[in-house]
Amino acid sequence: MEAGANTVRLPLMAIDTLTDPAQIQAIKDRIMSVSDYQHAIFVSQNAAHYGLDWLDQYWPELPYELKFYAVGSATAQCLTNYGCPVIEAGNTMNSEALLALPTLQDLTHQKIVIFRGLGGRPLLADQLRERGAQVDYCELYRRVFPQQGAAQILVDSQWGDKRDIVAVHSGESLLNWCQLLEEFGPKTASSDETDNKPQVPYNQQDLKHVTLLVPGTRVAEIAREHDFTRIVIADNASDQAMLETLTHWCAQADTH
Repeated sequence: MEAGANTVRLPLMAIDTLTDPAQIQAIKDRIMSVSDYQHAIFVSQNAAHYGLDWLDQYWPELPYELKFYAVGSATAQCLTNYGCPVIEAGNTMNSEALLALPTLQDLTHQKIVIFRGLGGRPLLADQLRERGAQVDYCELYRRVFPQQGAAQILVDSQWGDKRDIVAVHSGESLLNWCQLLEEFGPKTASSDETDNKPQVPYNQQDLKHVTLLVPGTRVAEIAREHDFTRIVIADNASDQAMLETLTHWCAQADTH
């Protein structure tokens, strides 16, 4: 808003804590054995917040030889604030940059624990295993998609002008965005199928010519697979990188 735009905050993802006894026990077991690992990777701010909270309960002093890594500058800051010496992946700070770090190349006989939510893409683990590591997950939370609430906000905001810009911060958010329009867009079926659902007054096809701001080439590729035609790519998902990229793009657009 300070840069002059009218903004709409649309929740495409929410975080739920895990309550199943088996899942809680799995977390405890992994936390208790964390000294068996040489590397600990935190994939998000949520992973850092939840993971550090668990570690604090069982490890008054963290294992001295454990190396800490973060995907994203905000995640790295969470770890740094806690006192963890974070090995950073430069300005890009995504999974691909993390995999390029010298300390994660030859991993023969090395053990790595990845702190994350349930599910998620296997890129990190697959690549690290190919380099010789034993990789385990510590899955700490669940990501959910608040469809109804997001659809209502979209309707109320009267969004949809072709000059508008959609900014998504992850591939999963982009997929949820596409699902939102498919699920709540205009229907041709009987009214019984749309009762009690807010109807978005445009569909996915309307979005193909709306500018989409994404973090990195991987999310851009997902966008292309879903037939988006105007894609602006930031270096990463940090607020600074996204805003700088958008500001630069807008300045160029104004000159044409």
